[in-house]
Amino acid sequence: MKHTLIMAALLLAGCGGGGGGGAGMALVAPSPAEAAPAAKAPEPAKAPEPQQCRVSIFGDSIIADPLLTETMPDSIRRQRPKWKVSNYAVGGQNSQQGSQTVVNGQWEAGDVVVLQWGVNNSKLGVSMSGIETAARHVKASGAAPVVTGLVRIADPQNKRYDDEARRIAVDTGSAFVSWNEREITTFDGTHPDQASTDLLVEDLINTLDKECPQS
Repeated sequence: MKHTLIMAALLLAGCGGGGGGGAGMALVAPSPAEAAPAAKAPEPAKAPEPQQCRVSIFGDSIIADPLLTETMPDSIRRQRPKWKVSNYAVGGQNSQQGSQTVVNGQWEAGDVVVLQWGVNNSKLGVSMSGIETAARHVKASGAAPVVTGLVRIADPQNKRYDDEARRIAVDTGSAFVSWNEREITTFDGTHPDQASTDLLVEDLINTLDKECPQS
């Protein structure tokens, strides 16, 4: 009996029972596995930048009169700084001459091409058919033609040629700028002064804004 009690005591001590002094076998929980890094959320797609409006201007000295403090192309650049404005106007040019430059140019879809002739046509009695040729070429190239009316000056043929420019715009599906409706003052009977030029630019920009809605 005594032997049995001794053996029981020894077994209890080996298991860590019977008081807090026993060494015992502590159960150790396994260390948790290292957490996997969280997946990086994809960055939101950036909205595409709006396409810059490309405006090419053809015409005569009404567009780029050297007597002006600020020419029409420079005024457009100032008021619409995101646009790319190229000026190809040549003083004294009529539509028959200028249309050849337009036809030989390269236009992309989305370009806007201003066609401003008529004063020299009227004075020289030259047909306005060059404007129609240029407008149809621009349209076929996927660009947008904008035809301007004639500035109103004391020329007996002025209104008739302005009516012809308007007809061409309608027939070719071109935008039209009604400059002939503006009362203007000039330096020399032909070229609008700065105040009148500013009004004509306002009319032109209002039309170009409709052709360049992305700007």
